[in-house]
Parts: sequence; structure tokens; C-alpha cells
Amino acid sequence: LFPGWFGFLMFAALLALGVAFWLFATYDIWRSFQLVGEWQRLNVYRRGKFKRCLKKGFVRKRPLFESWGKPIDLRIRIARWQRNLVVTADDYVANPEMAIRYQVNQEEPWKSETELEDFDELVLTSAETSMPTVGSEFTLRDIQSEKAEARLKELCQGKVGTLGTVLLLSVTDTGIAPETQAALNARATLRAQAEGLLEAAELE
Repeated sequence: LFPGWFGFLMFAALLALGVAFWLFATYDIWRSFQLVGEWQRLNVYRRGKFKRCLKKGFVRKRPLFESWGKPIDLRIRIARWQRNLVVTADDYVANPEMAIRYQVNQEEPWKSETELEDFDELVLTSAETSMPTVGSEFTLRDIQSEKAEARLKELCQGKVGTLGTVLLLSVTDTGIAPETQAALNARATLRAQAEGLLEAAELE
């Protein structure tokens, strides 16, 4: 009924599909076994729906029907950065250098993957957006105080919620902006001049 070449093409196409499926199935069966470290957790999804979170050891999933998530790291993570300008309570512009230590929720680690796309980005963004509030509540002198650190950690933890724990969040360097440094120098110069005039008046 069909030309010989058409039948040959159909046969070749079916053969290629069969080989592709065999390769895919073989690969999926091979990667159905994983080794999870003591500091890791691994999510399993069935048809895109979360099914379970596996702990350390040699683990497996059902080939073709289930898929792996990304390994979830339970260890403490550390980051340092300097990005955003803030205005302090005494109207100085600063660009604080910040340091943070955090980790995923140890009791429900699967949520760091099932409820958001990027856990690290959530924490760092929460810290950055909390800094302007802290800057407006503290002076340039006090922005590195323990009270400011506790306030910064409180705000960041509130935004991260139950997805993780902020262990430490602090300002390690004030990072004074050039205009602020110029204003401080000008103030110091005026203060020195005033003190000099007072001393001169006392000598007279």
C-alpha cells in the first residue's frame, strides 16, 4: 500500500524511538540509586508531587515514576557581602559590610526546596532588606552594637520564617560612604577649630 521507502522510514523512526526509550529507561534505572551524606537530605517526587525526604545512606527511588530533587545541605552556611546604602538615624549614608551564618530547618529540611526556588537567595535578600530598617533606628556609632545586631537578626528571621534559622547576622564594617566621610571630616575640623578658639580665649 505504501512505497518501500516510506515503510523503511517508519521502521527506522520506530527503531530510533525504541532505542531512545531504552537508553532513557536504562539511565533512569541507573540513577535511581543515590548515596546521601550525613549532612544531606534528598527529596523524592512522584509525577512532580513531593512524596518523601530521604536521610543519610544508600537510597533509591522508583525508576520512571519518581524523580530526585537537589541535595539539601544541612550544614551551616556563611556569607559576607556589601551591597546596599542605608541612611542612619543621625542622617549619615553608610554602606555596611554584613556577615551571616544560617542553615535550613533541621526538622523540616524538605521545605527549603518544596516551598521556594532558592533558599540562599531568600536568606540573603531578607538580610539586605532588613538593613535599611536597622539603619534608620540606629546611629552611625551604634549600627555595629549588640542591640543593632539582635534587631537585624530578628527582622531577617521573621522574613525567613520556619524555612531556616539565622544563627548570626551582624555588621562587620560600617562602610562609610565618601560623602559621609567628608561630612565627618568637616565636623571634626569645626570641632577642633572651636576647641582652639576656646583655649585661646582662656589664655587671654
